[in-house]
Amino acid sequence: MRPNPQYLTDVVQQSRGTGRRDFLRQLSAAGLAAASFGGTGVSANELRRQGRACILLWMQGGPSQFETFSPKPHHANGGQTKAIATSVPGIHIAENLPHCAQVMNELAIIRSMTSSEDNHQRATYLLHHGRLPNRGVKFPTLGSNVAHQIGDTTNQRPNYVRLGGRLPNAGGGEFLDTKYGNSDFASNCLMARRLLEQGVPFVEVVSRGWDTHQDNFKRTRNRAAQIDQPMARLISDLKQRDMLDKTLVVWMGEFGRSPHVNRHGGRDHFPEAFNAVLAGGGIQGGQVLGKTNASGTSIEEQPVTVNDLFQTIYHTLGIHPHHLVNTGTPIKELLS
Repeated sequence: MRPNPQYLTDVVQQSRGTGRRDFLRQLSAAGLAAASFGGTGVSANELRRQGRACILLWMQGGPSQFETFSPKPHHANGGQTKAIATSVPGIHIAENLPHCAQVMNELAIIRSMTSSEDNHQRATYLLHHGRLPNRGVKFPTLGSNVAHQIGDTTNQRPNYVRLGGRLPNAGGGEFLDTKYGNSDFASNCLMARRLLEQGVPFVEVVSRGWDTHQDNFKRTRNRAAQIDQPMARLISDLKQRDMLDKTLVVWMGEFGRSPHVNRHGGRDHFPEAFNAVLAGGGIQGGQVLGKTNASGTSIEEQPVTVNDLFQTIYHTLGIHPHHLVNTGTPIKELLS
């Protein structure tokens, strides 16, 4: 099978006609070689030498966009959540993320993510693989693909690490930092940074409990309090150590939450319009891409599919999004 030559599909457009190349230029400080879509021209060995890496902050359960990065304080669908100013004039996010608001100059918020999958299992697969399951073919995850392409197979350390629970000896302070906070997520964010410093190219850090069908406002506020300080500190820490330009940080979950609050005070599954956040790796921070309507029920500008996001992540990391692997059967593409 031949790779599709496009790095971003044509659906990534604003109503005024912004195409995939402009989308890359909007995200990237340097354009990420967006003028050439024939491949990166950078070898895996060179990428390893440069120290390229990615951290995925995975919000398991589907975080509410209204209570995180896309508040709607002037509409009934926004509920009781207020918006706060950030370090970038004109950009506001939910009051639940005051630390992230202070590093907004490093963040690129995509407010127009969209898919058709509202099932947890299938949506989780989609947001980890960039495509839906295909019977008979086992596709690698984002982390596996990054590890396969730029990981160092000669070293004894792993090239893909997933962190989601309490780290050993965390109670003794080995993985604690009063700047990151004292939650398990905080410890795992600190560990993620340390793993990158040891040459691990991909680390996923999991935060659970975002499936807020009941008591959405309190539960999301509590979850946000667990990830806000660690996420902001991780980004600041990477920048202070001159690692952020080489490290792409991705914040996302499997989908968003419904604009309408249900009778249990919760928000249900809503894949039609949700959030993702990118930072580092050459991404131009301090910007918002895409827009939903006043009620948050539909996308008004620049819809971004999961495939679009994955193509951009791969291109930002400098690896080929259509890398071919031998699955033991005929060679298959990673992305359609």
